Amino acid sequence: MLGRSERCGSSLVWVCVFMFNLGLKYDDLLIEDEDVTAAVDKLNSSEFSNRNKRIKRAMDLGLKHKYLNAESQAKVEPFVGYLQTDKVRAQRIEREILSQ
Repeated sequence: MLGRSERCGSSLVWVCVFMFNLGLKYDDLLIEDEDVTAAVDKLNSSEFSNRNKRIKRAMDLGLKHKYLNAESQAKVEPFVGYLQTDKVRAQRIEREILSQ
């Protein structure tokens, strides 16, 4: 039986493979809390459009039980972030501190 660290490690590998095969980026998979939503709202129109296209393509491929072709997979950089969640979170915390 696998210990907790082995299960977490194997599930992390599965998520990485999933992202790569469907052409998603790490920021596409973040749970949308208020900071992530605010960061998405601050995206320029082309980044917002690209994000929506990646998510729609991944949903379509998932429903069809297919993967992205090899050429498109080679173009994807899954761990290059585009959301500024750290900056948004710092601004929110600063506003909370100043409002007290």
